[in-house]
Amino acid sequence: MREAPEVGVSSGTAPLRSNNSPHLTNELNPYINAPSPKSSLYEWAKFYYAVGLTPLPAKAKAKNPIVNWKDYEEKRPTPEELSKWFKGKTLRQVNIGTLAGKVSSNLIILDFESVEAYKTFMDILDRINPNVATKLENETWIVKTGKGYHLYFRTFRELPYAKVPGVVEVRGDSKHFTVLPPSIHPSGRRYSFSNHPAVGIAELDGEELLAVYTALNEAFGVPIPEDINPTAKAVEVETTATNEPIREVRGGVKAPKEFKTLPSVEVYNLLGPYYVPGTRQDLTLYLSGYLAKAKVDIFNAVDIVLTFVENDLQPDAKTKEEVERRLEALFYSYGKVFGLEELKAHYGEDLTDKLADYLNNLLQRYNLSISKGFIEGRLRAKSSPVKGKEGLREIIEKVLRSKGFSEEDAHDEGLNVLSELSNLLKVDVERTITIPVKVGSTYYANDPKRGILYLTRKRVRVGNDEIIVWEKEYILGYYIKELRVLINPSEDIDRYYNIVFEHPVTKDTLTYTEATIEEVSRDLLTKAGVRNPYKLKGAISSIVEAFVIKGLAEVEIKAPATGFFEVEGELKFFESPKFRLNLPPVNIEKTKEAFKKLEELLEFYHFSDRALANLYFDIQAPLGLIRKQYGRENKILFNFGTPHVGKTLIRKLMGYLWGLREDKSVIGASNITAPQLSHKLNQTTLAITLDEVRNALSNPHIADLLKTATTNIHVKSRIDKNRGYRMTEFHAYASPVIITNYVPQLYIGLEDRLIPVEWDITDKRTKEEVSRFEGRLAQYKEDLAYIGSYLRAFYLQNWDRIKPLILNEDQIEAGRKLLVMVYESLGLSVPEWLRPITLEYEIEQPSEEELFLTTIREDLLEKCRMVGVVEVIDPTTEEERTIKESILNLPWRERIKHLAKRGALPEYMVLGRRKIYIKPTIIRAIRKRTGFELAGGLKNLAQLLGYKYDNFKPIGKAMAISIDDLVEKLPQRIPEEEEDLALIQDLEEVLEATKDNTGFSPVDRVMEGLLKRGWSERDIRHILYKLHDKGELLEFNGRVKLRRDRGE
Repeated sequence: MREAPEVGVSSGTAPLRSNNSPHLTNELNPYINAPSPKSSLYEWAKFYYAVGLTPLPAKAKAKNPIVNWKDYEEKRPTPEELSKWFKGKTLRQVNIGTLAGKVSSNLIILDFESVEAYKTFMDILDRINPNVATKLENETWIVKTGKGYHLYFRTFRELPYAKVPGVVEVRGDSKHFTVLPPSIHPSGRRYSFSNHPAVGIAELDGEELLAVYTALNEAFGVPIPEDINPTAKAVEVETTATNEPIREVRGGVKAPKEFKTLPSVEVYNLLGPYYVPGTRQDLTLYLSGYLAKAKVDIFNAVDIVLTFVENDLQPDAKTKEEVERRLEALFYSYGKVFGLEELKAHYGEDLTDKLADYLNNLLQRYNLSISKGFIEGRLRAKSSPVKGKEGLREIIEKVLRSKGFSEEDAHDEGLNVLSELSNLLKVDVERTITIPVKVGSTYYANDPKRGILYLTRKRVRVGNDEIIVWEKEYILGYYIKELRVLINPSEDIDRYYNIVFEHPVTKDTLTYTEATIEEVSRDLLTKAGVRNPYKLKGAISSIVEAFVIKGLAEVEIKAPATGFFEVEGELKFFESPKFRLNLPPVNIEKTKEAFKKLEELLEFYHFSDRALANLYFDIQAPLGLIRKQYGRENKILFNFGTPHVGKTLIRKLMGYLWGLREDKSVIGASNITAPQLSHKLNQTTLAITLDEVRNALSNPHIADLLKTATTNIHVKSRIDKNRGYRMTEFHAYASPVIITNYVPQLYIGLEDRLIPVEWDITDKRTKEEVSRFEGRLAQYKEDLAYIGSYLRAFYLQNWDRIKPLILNEDQIEAGRKLLVMVYESLGLSVPEWLRPITLEYEIEQPSEEELFLTTIREDLLEKCRMVGVVEVIDPTTEEERTIKESILNLPWRERIKHLAKRGALPEYMVLGRRKIYIKPTIIRAIRKRTGFELAGGLKNLAQLLGYKYDNFKPIGKAMAISIDDLVEKLPQRIPEEEEDLALIQDLEEVLEATKDNTGFSPVDRVMEGLLKRGWSERDIRHILYKLHDKGELLEFNGRVKLRRDRGE
């Protein structure tokens, strides 16, 4: 079986200037200009653009573009767009990918979901056409993904998209997006080339393409397009060359199996920036020493050193002295490490002859030659160890400091570069790990023989010699034996760990499950064996990270919340022990029975649009997180209106569908805090209901959190003292539903994030009806969970069909269509009540001024009615005699003066000579009168209305308004009041005509009578709600009547 390619190992062996590779013959060929792993995203974007791809930005650590990719199906982006998208950006901000197909010069990408699928395909292709298999292994891009490989090639035409779920995708048109290196996979792994990108993208003709499809068909059943022409020629790819290519010198001598080989271009990419005047010779010497000690093939080392020389000067500037000095450093280092005789034992007695022939063949274009004696003299004597890795670090730090780096930053960068160089060497994995610490020559070590240690490297003089010694400080008597990393699929920086510690002598173990580093460290402090508690956390954190980097840790995708998450395009369901569902096993027959019981319960609501809105919302709500991941808004369902009409009951019913207890699905939220709400949103992707949120919505932190939760996944960070004062991240996984009887003044922007569902008095049911409903609900709640169990399985199995619905429909309609699909899948007839609904209700949001004036007007009128009649000067006579007059017949200015004389003004109002002073208690009065909460208090209200706010003696803090201004804004009677009076008059007549012997009238007959008189349903509901809220309309068992003393 063909082996899967190794990441970072170049599979090509042809010299750079050989004629064997069509991609590497032209010095202006842009493939050779591939950026290094440390290059900027902008450099990668320009490279991909130069080789004919269509680079587009994607969300960080995700696979979906953040631009409308359909705009680029026919045209590639402009250089200006590339600069806008990628210049100055990092992988923390954005990934990079490309479209396939015609727009990328007929680019084809085979996406193998696993290593096994790739191997199976290549084995079958090798049997069908070994030349094509070899071409795809050695002459084209192979990219390591999260679990499998991407295989790139080009051909003479676009190809149709094909997919075998979980196995392979053929992306051959411009309608599919693929993530490119060096992007970060949702799992946290980096997309990386298995070979060097300089190898280019292979071009297949018709016969070669047919071989590929035949292999795909035989292996996985991918259909072969009928119109593939075996005689078609490969397409000519238009590319744009940029910059000078990196010149690589490659040899052809096979290394002994005990020696390693490295891609010389990748070594140059890492260390080239430090190969500058003043460091060239020392860098060559130390690099050669490092390569020798790491047992890198000596011919490969020649390639690497000459690649540095080749890229340093132009060919005609090379001198024999320049080349000889670099090669002298190389052979001197190998001689000190091995000695000539040991090298001959590995390579044969004719080693120096082979090296001389090899070198002279490479150097003949410079008219240079190296003698056998030159090589032999430097390799002959084995002596003291050479400086290698440490010397490279010193040079890197020196160059970085000369460029303005601080000592600490230069040191960190040096360690980072050398770490990547070590990764190229592919050192065998061991359990003993040494990790550099920032300050000085200090390291943490995880040693199976001694536990976890803190090592300090020191130089000690012994006589005339200076030697290196390591001071050891024991931190923990256990070492890390096993590690599993649990990564949140929606936020890969959110990690938990399963760690097994083992004692080197007793073999006792300590096991931690789904714990943070902080939690592990705190618990270890309570155990025996901790020698240095102050360094414990830093040591464990560093060693854990090293385990991950070196591939010693198992990485598992596991969500910290209960619900649905998309992982690499597949829908997954996770259940957290902190938020468990009580869902039974899937049972088709019991699911059908559960739907009958659901319909029976919905009859209580007469299948109203309001009830159906809640049902439809909850059917799709558990997938709301995925809406946000794809840039869609996940709005909040907002149930508001008349009290005691079943708003809370239907939310309990919806929770039972998903196996949720009442305390999990419906949460009392009148005094909920922002941290508490963050915690609730962080537990599940299902819908959670916040009951009676009027007070909470007036809290700016709550309002902002809810608004953010409709579009963002991460919503809050805070320090949790219960977890050792660790910074805890909170995510809005849940789809919120909120309930309130009275709508407060909503913060700017929040109203647009709501799906308003207005309940009114027509939703009232008799006490007997409510009692029967609650009884059936308690009886059916366990049976209803079969619906959630079936929905979970149905969503997982049909994600390809469901995903477009979730992303392209509004939430209510998406839920309805999902429910239709579920009924059909169960073989049930779609019921008539499962109809589209339109939520025409709007949340009436009066302005701050309207609320203020309404409150003052209503409070003043109430006081006037209490006062009734006042004495005024008779306007019909010149004599100053008084008469009695209703205060309501006077202008507002006179009304206010009379109220002030009697001390009957509202308690928040004080009358001055020319101004009226409004005290802060007006805010409470507004809330009591209108149900709206004004944010920011009286001072903020004064700023909004343009009035002066100050500390007026002896009144205190107040808002000052001129009497003229206030009187002008208080009309004697507003048009809406006239309309209300006319409607109330009709209402009285209808009530009189429909009342029974108790004086009550059925609500349905009242509605019918008023509709016949031309009033709209909305107006009727408005007046019924208003009179009921004021206590002037009595309601009992679905019947209503006006109070006798109303208006008296």
